[in-house]
Amino acid sequence: MSTREEVQEICDRHEVGVAFINITATQLKKSIMDATKPVRELLLSEGIHDYGTQAQGSDSKVTIDVHYLEEETLTGEDVTTNDTASLYRPTSGNGDPRIWFTNLKKYVEAGDVLAVVVGFQVLYVFNVKNTLELETYLDEEHARMVSKVGV
Repeated sequence: MSTREEVQEICDRHEVGVAFINITATQLKKSIMDATKPVRELLLSEGIHDYGTQAQGSDSKVTIDVHYLEEETLTGEDVTTNDTASLYRPTSGNGDPRIWFTNLKKYVEAGDVLAVVVGFQVLYVFNVKNTLELETYLDEEHARMVSKVGV
């Protein structure tokens, strides 16, 4: 079983940003979670999203593509599952940043740790306990990206 530290080390070696979210029963029940400071900083530093310039309210909600990495993906038996993430600031209170990954309940349960990774200008999410082959996947993805740009 992978740990947060192992995933961080692999991402550091591959120079891809990562943030972690501890999954709770309340998050899964309400289909909402705080976009914690590490998540916000990751999205900002990688040019994915800036909560600091986002207005409050549902009219300002942003939807972005996200790719779930499943154990089958990481062992070469399947491809990533494409889905979306909603990024918004509610009108209540200070409008603390929120994030939700569509279909998240299929991939995690309360007590799991979700890794949010930005690599090659793509947002990936995966359950830390299912990432035994993460480094192999990142190596292969890097090779594909290099071949696309002809470096």
